Amino acid sequence: MARKKQDCTLPALRRPARLREGDLTDTQLAEILRRIALNYRAAEGQPFYPLRDAARHLDVPFSALRRVYARLSKEGLLTSMRGSGTLLEGRRAGRRLNIKSFIGLPISSSCFMTLQDYQCFYFELRREAQSRGFVSNMIFYKDTSRGLEELRTTLDEFGVDSVIWFLPRSSVRETVLSLKESGTLVLGIADGGSPGLGCRYEIHREKAFGAILRHWRSHSGITSITIARVSRRSPADEEMIEAAAEKAGLAYDYRHIRANEIAEAVASLGNERKHGIVLPAAPAALLSLRAPEAFARLLKSCRVALPDGPTTSLLAAPPDTPVDLLTVDWRHVAKKIVGDILRKRAFRESPATVFEAVPRYQVPLHRYLEVF
Repeated sequence: MARKKQDCTLPALRRPARLREGDLTDTQLAEILRRIALNYRAAEGQPFYPLRDAARHLDVPFSALRRVYARLSKEGLLTSMRGSGTLLEGRRAGRRLNIKSFIGLPISSSCFMTLQDYQCFYFELRREAQSRGFVSNMIFYKDTSRGLEELRTTLDEFGVDSVIWFLPRSSVRETVLSLKESGTLVLGIADGGSPGLGCRYEIHREKAFGAILRHWRSHSGITSITIARVSRRSPADEEMIEAAAEKAGLAYDYRHIRANEIAEAVASLGNERKHGIVLPAAPAALLSLRAPEAFARLLKSCRVALPDGPTTSLLAAPPDTPVDLLTVDWRHVAKKIVGDILRKRAFRESPATVFEAVPRYQVPLHRYLEVF
């Protein structure tokens, strides 16, 4: 005999104010419903929002909500009972919820779109954290005062226990201080530049990049390099490149690349065989995303180095031209950070843990590129 369906007595379901407009991702939906489930979980099980009612109140497709309900069921929060709808598991249920803590992952929209290493770090960290019993929320923000204020509000709404921030710029300093004052643990990971907080983990690229420049001089007879630059400079990265060039005995100069004259810039960069080109993250992203064909031609015409790792591409078939670049074992980095969190080491006052980048010589770029 089918069970009698019971009415849900949980509070009326509605979107948070900051998410009233636009579509909701599966992650956002899961966080809304997970937070309600945890806040109103009783000793015994109770009816949860019917799928179709929840989809209507949140204004989302039924299929999306069904995926989220399945995710929460795997976490041990919900269970589907034939004839009784969806139930919110009670605290006394035999199947126990085992979530260690909630981690917030602030993600700069601009960095995520242009820096492949940035994407790789967060994907690997999120995968490792979830496999070890943490719930992690990827929260995108714009690096403006308003964007950071919205980020702070979102982190409050999600009720995260800690925040892991990769490439924190100086502009986030006030946000970090506010989080710490509210009792939220903040963990920074630096990768060049000037971080906005003291970072417990650091990615170092100096040795690996110096090895590339020395290889250029000894094996290819290169005697000078040009460092590409866009309107948004990175003084710390340029200082690292200049120091490496001086140690390798290479002369260097700069070439400013403007968005409205990319073709002219590429033509002037690639006209000397004994001359190397260094493309930091910003100019590499500009060329590969705004002028992918010109970028591919540049790689064929001269020796090019990508000190910030592989960039992204809009080409259906990414360039297979050899290039020199630096890589980081992001899976190893993620395992180390999550392992330190589990062992209560990550948030202790201690010297920074350093991860060294590795030089790759004349590797086909298409093996490393992610295509949009």
